[in-house]
Amino acid sequence: MDIKSEGGKLLSIHSKLYSTLIKIPDKREIEFREEFEDGKWFGKPRFKKPKYQWDQLLFKELRNHLQDVWNFFDKYNYWLDETILPLIDSKSRRVSPKSIIFLLENDIWNTTDVYGK
Repeated sequence: MDIKSEGGKLLSIHSKLYSTLIKIPDKREIEFREEFEDGKWFGKPRFKKPKYQWDQLLFKELRNHLQDVWNFFDKYNYWLDETILPLIDSKSRRVSPKSIIFLLENDIWNTTDVYGK
């Protein structure tokens, strides 16, 4: 298989997964608290269940797709923006706040890049 057909296959799977994964936040209940601190009100939205419970078939499909993306870049790319690697790295996918799987599973406040209160 050549780069064009492999890339096309990956993009097709990616689009299918995207249309499913984009709906995950809508399936999760959010509670919204307000706190007054230093004369200012802060809104604090949180998922009621902070850890997302995956449909195992969907999780397996996403995990395999991320591995296929990793393999594609490993095979065809001579230069790769290293900021992409934590998104798809299989070794840290459930522990790294920069991983796609971590970001889908956890409340945003568990990440390292929250700006504001």
